[in-house]
Amino acid sequence: HNLRSILCVPLKARGELTGVIYADNRFHAGTFKEADRDLLLSFANQAAIGLENARLFESVRRTLEEVTGLKNLMANVFASIASGVITTNLEEQITLCNRAANMILGELQVDLQGKSLRELLPFQDPQVQAELLQAVHRVHQTGQQLIGVEINPRLAERGEVNLSVNFSPLKDTSNETQGVAIVMNDLTENRRLEGQRRLFERMVSPAVIHLLNPDQLRLGG
Repeated sequence: HNLRSILCVPLKARGELTGVIYADNRFHAGTFKEADRDLLLSFANQAAIGLENARLFESVRRTLEEVTGLKNLMANVFASIASGVITTNLEEQITLCNRAANMILGELQVDLQGKSLRELLPFQDPQVQAELLQAVHRVHQTGQQLIGVEINPRLAERGEVNLSVNFSPLKDTSNETQGVAIVMNDLTENRRLEGQRRLFERMVSPAVIHLLNPDQLRLGG
């Protein structure tokens, strides 16, 4: 290319080569001096840092968008679960509580984030509350699940309810327990229907009950 003068300096960020800045002249030899090289090198150092920061910023922005999208998805899934879900940390402070848990416990109209688990549970029976807290302590200590723990608390707004509760440890990447997930299923209506069925069985022959099809029954005397 009939080049007479060439000047080339590296682009380095945090000690790693990321590119080069190149200049040339086809008409004059010896155009570039040591001072020109030093000046371009100083510029290259700043440019390399700027380019690296821009690359990192774009990477962080994309990651943030992905995390935000995933967080929104998880929030929607969490909110749509029919079971009541409450998560706590090792200090028994509530970190998450979904809509179903609010409904099961009586439409709690408070900000639960950071509240103590003791404040959340509006149980009028101290023994039931103690049983649930003991289960949480056990999961903290053992890191093992507790499945199908049935409790019958009396709530301020709903009266006595029947709950089936599962306790699962929340573990980090090092498999260390960082909290507990409490999943509650409201069995109150099921228990009421079972009670009615048992009453019906005492009044009607089991052979007759076996023949009945609830979908085909018609009232008419």
